[in-house]
Amino acid sequence: MTCSTSAEICSVCKAGLTVDTKTGKCICVTKDPLGCAKCTLNPKICDVCKPGFKLDHGVCVCIPTLASCEICRESSDVCFTCKAGFKLTNSVDPKDNKKVITTCVC
Repeated sequence: MTCSTSAEICSVCKAGLTVDTKTGKCICVTKDPLGCAKCTLNPKICDVCKPGFKLDHGVCVCIPTLASCEICRESSDVCFTCKAGFKLTNSVDPKDNKKVITTCVC
């Protein structure tokens, strides 16, 4: 890591870290860009999750917004596994008619 001693502003960081353009400090490069908003020193352990995700032992997992969804994927409105009595189906995203989403139906 190469930093200015007077202001602790870094220009080069050790492997797994990158310079934060706002603060000039070394921060970790998240390995889970879909869910992790911030990690400190270890790129495999997340400290803060993006909205729609919750922290579970250093990993961000999405929070399903659909009552019929058991496990979501990538975002809270894309279901991966449905609860008992429901099945996965593809449908057009009402927000973007060019995008297909996976949801659960009876």
